Amino acid sequence: MKAYTIHKFYECKLTGNVLAEVSFALNEGLKTFLHPFTNINNAKSYIEKEKRTWFLSAMEKYVHHKKHIIETGNHTPQFEALRICLQALAEYENKSTENACKLFMKGFKYFDAILPATTNSSHLTSAENLKELQLFCEMTLNQQL
Repeated sequence: MKAYTIHKFYECKLTGNVLAEVSFALNEGLKTFLHPFTNINNAKSYIEKEKRTWFLSAMEKYVHHKKHIIETGNHTPQFEALRICLQALAEYENKSTENACKLFMKGFKYFDAILPATTNSSHLTSAENLKELQLFCEMTLNQQL
């Protein structure tokens, strides 16, 4: 998965210091780095914040791109799904990553419904972006078990 992945925490047994190995997708491509923390709780809190930020930003980019296509192309059948996606996007801002992912998966059909037509040049990229959001949520929810 290219979205956001926590590969490993390296914890010093003597000092409690932690290095988190993380990778995530940026416009420039995949970035992997080690981030130092003073303890495991700080590492987990920071990573949770980063995951949430990535997810909300990626979802906002996905929905707003589809909004532009739907509104400029006057794709009337997709208006209701778009309205639901925009409402969900606003609602997710107040949710934890886990709850936002649960809601995203529950309403996945609406995000899928706003994909551009297969004849649109951005269809393939949009479908890949939607799949990344789905995989991110599946991984996040599986980690919570």
